[in-house]
Amino acid sequence: MRIRLLTRADISAVSQIDNAWDKTVFADCFSVDYYGWVLELNWGVNTEIVGFIIILLHASIHEAQLMNIAIHPDYQRRGLASRLLQQAIDFAKAKQIKQLLLEVRVSNSAAIEFYKKWGGKQIAVREGYYPSAQGREDALIFSLFLEKPDCQP
Repeated sequence: MRIRLLTRADISAVSQIDNAWDKTVFADCFSVDYYGWVLELNWGVNTEIVGFIIILLHASIHEAQLMNIAIHPDYQRRGLASRLLQQAIDFAKAKQIKQLLLEVRVSNSAAIEFYKKWGGKQIAVREGYYPSAQGREDALIFSLFLEKPDCQP
């Protein structure tokens, strides 16, 4: 297993892991201040991308936004998302980022629990932010402060 930088060649693979974003959204994540990593599993001479994380740095205000993190369903609940989040946190700390923000659907209990496990605290609600089958769904805004030395689950 290894974590490496996300490349344009990975767009097809990561868009299959999280189909909420289409390939054009992933392509936009190669703009300035976006950083992404993929997690690969090695199978002999073959590798398979099983997860990714993308963050957006706002260095002038010492913040970063966790844009997306996903693990292929066949590999969830194995600590792989934690490895990716730790990679992003280490990178952000090296860039003097003090806070990592996450926006999540109120119905995404797995993501909410994951972020809370890392010390994320809900700081706001964006009412009706996401489209849903029932109309609109609220977004919860979480903050994870990176200045603490124990910023890990």
